[in-house]
Amino acid sequence: MYSHYYLVIPLVALISIGMVTADVAVDGVKASSGPGSGYQICVLNRSIDITPDKLGADGLTINFLNLRPSSYAFIGERLNFTIAIRDDEGAVDIGKAFLLVNGQRRVICNELETGKDEKCDGLRKSADGLIDAFLDSATDRKFECIYTVEPFIQEERAEISLAFEDSAGILHDSLYREGWVFNPAVSMSIETSDGNLISFERALPGQYAHSQNRLLITNTARSVSLWVFIASTDFFDHYTPAKCPVSNKIDVEGNAISALDGLYYRARTGTIKTSLTGMAGDNPDEGWAHMTNPNQNLGCSLSSVLLQGLCSGARPLFTNNFLSSAGGLTGWADNVLYPLSTAEVEFKMKFPRFCIGSFDTAIIWAFGKPV
Repeated sequence: MYSHYYLVIPLVALISIGMVTADVAVDGVKASSGPGSGYQICVLNRSIDITPDKLGADGLTINFLNLRPSSYAFIGERLNFTIAIRDDEGAVDIGKAFLLVNGQRRVICNELETGKDEKCDGLRKSADGLIDAFLDSATDRKFECIYTVEPFIQEERAEISLAFEDSAGILHDSLYREGWVFNPAVSMSIETSDGNLISFERALPGQYAHSQNRLLITNTARSVSLWVFIASTDFFDHYTPAKCPVSNKIDVEGNAISALDGLYYRARTGTIKTSLTGMAGDNPDEGWAHMTNPNQNLGCSLSSVLLQGLCSGARPLFTNNFLSSAGGLTGWADNVLYPLSTAEVEFKMKFPRFCIGSFDTAIIWAFGKPV
């Protein structure tokens, strides 16, 4: 599901595209709960599936990093719990296990074989109350609970819990709880620093002209962090015949005569700034990156051979260095626009030689993809 925002103006038109999927896996979480009434529910393992290799063709995510900086999830993403249930009356007293959302049973869990020498820290014996973390098939059963996020729980704060029925059909809840926001809204706002059209200073062919105002991109979502991508159409002269250098446009990606010609951008928010490599003219030290043309027929990926992080032809706003470390932060963290944060983007144009025309019309695109 995507939401589209279009603003078409001379020199600049802005598009914000939102709503995709993503998340982080946290493994090996162990906790126990039990009110002292003869049973305990212990979480052996917890993980989250958001990557394409786990969600398959039905998954909308581009997040192969398996990262999510907060507890939100979208339709089709999965929360996985492996639990052990101990009943002092014996394993025969343990019936079905359930995953609950806001106190309502949403998942019937799958029973697993109880392995030998398997532990769940915090389990205790009923006779003496001492800790005995090893599972025992005489008193314990193990289950896997897989919750796939549903479309009808939207934007609300949801609570995940675990429970089981005993042989009498009585439901026993655990003390284990997690708070989540399912299907949160994804939104961006785009405006200029002075409310006017993006404009450039005057320059001669072969020289650079800097923008006289800036583009402001704000993540207006309450919960969702965004990877932001940017692209631009070529520049055209709306009113008069033009030539630059061989056709009636300025190619933002450069041209056959000079790959260094065209449009550049650099963005910043707090300590995060543009630092891309891979195209002619990219200057990570100064923060300038060469602009590309949008192509909605192309998909999104956080990794490619030449230009990492392309999304529908657009380049990352900050960095294509998603995996490496820079300035103490991992690459993905250097590329995130957090909720209610604003990125300021400035531009410069290197005009080709032998350029005739005013070239007053282009469209700049910005894409927001949830982390």
